[in-house]
Amino acid sequence: MFYSALHRVNYWFDARTGRAPKNHAEGSRLVEGGPPMAFSYYKTLYLPSTRARYCEGFGLGDARRRLAVKMLDKIEKEIPFS
Repeated sequence: MFYSALHRVNYWFDARTGRAPKNHAEGSRLVEGGPPMAFSYYKTLYLPSTRARYCEGFGLGDARRRLAVKMLDKIEKEIPFS
């Protein structure tokens, strides 16, 4: 879900500036000045994604999975592909 959000954020910046962020750190910095609530939603997805990549055995419980789905849905509404 994080990478779906990442593609939305990259699309948003590319559409407005002609370039997408080069890495996650730059994306996180840039998204703070982007769509009003996108940073909060993006951060909610980013943190578990890093745990999923680097912590063996990490899994999302049902509540966290529902939250992740909700955050991606909100990002999709804030940053529609047009």
